[in-house]
Amino acid sequence: MRITNSLFYRAVKFITKSYTPAQKEEFIAGVFHFATTAENAETKNHIRQLFYKNRLTAYPVLSPAERLRCYGWLALLEKVKNIDGEIVEAGVGYGQTLINLVIANTYFNAGKKIYAFDSFEGFPEPHQHDIGMRVNSLKKIKGWEDTTTELINEAIQFFSDDKLFLIDNQSIIYRKGFFNATMPQELPEKICLLHIDNDLYEGVLHVLESTFPVLQKGALVIFDEYHDEKWPGVKKAADEFAKTQNIHIEYFHEVLRYGFYRQ
Repeated sequence: MRITNSLFYRAVKFITKSYTPAQKEEFIAGVFHFATTAENAETKNHIRQLFYKNRLTAYPVLSPAERLRCYGWLALLEKVKNIDGEIVEAGVGYGQTLINLVIANTYFNAGKKIYAFDSFEGFPEPHQHDIGMRVNSLKKIKGWEDTTTELINEAIQFFSDDKLFLIDNQSIIYRKGFFNATMPQELPEKICLLHIDNDLYEGVLHVLESTFPVLQKGALVIFDEYHDEKWPGVKKAADEFAKTQNIHIEYFHEVLRYGFYRQ
């Protein structure tokens, strides 16, 4: 394993010696994606361990903007920590934001449960409103098929072992399945913070309609792709729902994303 790691990073360092940090990050992410989509599950997990535990020592994993967002989630959770209710993330992926939420929840001793909703089998079929830069047909989209709760737990364990962060991984409650099969029936009774990161029109609309009745006054909702032209369905769904509920969507500089407070 150590030999493999050393050769891997030496090769990357040689190939990317004239690259900017951002270009290095993009290159290594591309190599990582190619390797993991071409191999079996066991090999994927092996390479992902390399990613989580060793990539940090070679290159910056996150851009300055993404690093800012890590701090931003702590700032936002501090604002809602005294509001009754739990934390919900709709669309977990590889758990980057989920880990930030767990760290913030533990740091402030907020005592929240964190409900992590994801199909853990990729995207559902898109809607006509999703057609754009990323989606060019109504066929099922590829991507995120290889994320698992085990993979996320490994990442959380990595941070826990580092001793720099206090993490209560018992606060996480996974909800597996597409949103129309898990919401609203598997939602907590009250929500203080909702992160919507599921990219597609129907999913965003369903999450909003399902969670709105249990969003507490002062609760915060953040959209991950509202500003992203690759996913036009997100903004379409959010704007439609905001209009029906007289919601004001605003920019939250802490996490470089758009969202709203429940009035």
